[in-house]
Amino acid sequence: MVKAARNINLKILTGMILAVTLAYNSCTYDKGETAAPKGQCDTTQYAYTMAGIDTIITNNCATKTCHNNTTKADGFNFSSYSSLMAGSPTKGDAVVAYDHTKSKLWQVVDNGYMPYNLQPLDSLEISLIAKWIDEGACE
Repeated sequence: MVKAARNINLKILTGMILAVTLAYNSCTYDKGETAAPKGQCDTTQYAYTMAGIDTIITNNCATKTCHNNTTKADGFNFSSYSSLMAGSPTKGDAVVAYDHTKSKLWQVVDNGYMPYNLQPLDSLEISLIAKWIDEGACE
């Protein structure tokens, strides 16, 4: 019961964050880079921690059996922004800034393949990840 209430609260919080941040501005540099250069985003930028992407990734991907510092499933370590953006030596980038459809992270959560052995992300969480990526995957 407590876990269900926590999941509902997380979904409500995620929805509120999405609603507020959808109106924010994009970064002010050229597309095509791996991610926004640190410090080159507008102050209102849709960012990793501000948008709650870090919480979604920590709770669903960087778990003790998947993509953390120790296990690094498929070579991906999602325990921090920098390790997420580093990608995998064998599988490539997890995130392709400005194009969520080319980002492995979004692809596997959108099709329900990940998170493995956990409840799939809801549509709001998937939309948050897509928006964050499309806005430049800023830190």
